[in-house]
Amino acid sequence: MAIVKAEGLTDEEVARFDEVARLNEMSRSEFIRYIIRNISTFPEVLDAELRMKAIVDDIVAHLDLNTKILMKNIELGYLPPIIEKAEAGNKTN
Repeated sequence: MAIVKAEGLTDEEVARFDEVARLNEMSRSEFIRYIIRNISTFPEVLDAELRMKAIVDDIVAHLDLNTKILMKNIELGYLPPIIEKAEAGNKTN
């Protein structure tokens, strides 16, 4: 088991740290372990978040393109206006 020692901290900083640990219902040692374990996974979490953002951005771009194509087809008369369909659906309820 490793021992972690932090030097150069002020009494205020340690007191604030202890307060945050207390608010999370942990001792100082438990809170330090929690932070170290979670920060060690940060690169993987960040990578997954960036991949998900890229996927969402791609989906939004495709939805935008699909909406433009749909509206163009309505404008050209190939499809009935969406509003009329929505209004018809509301009349049957």
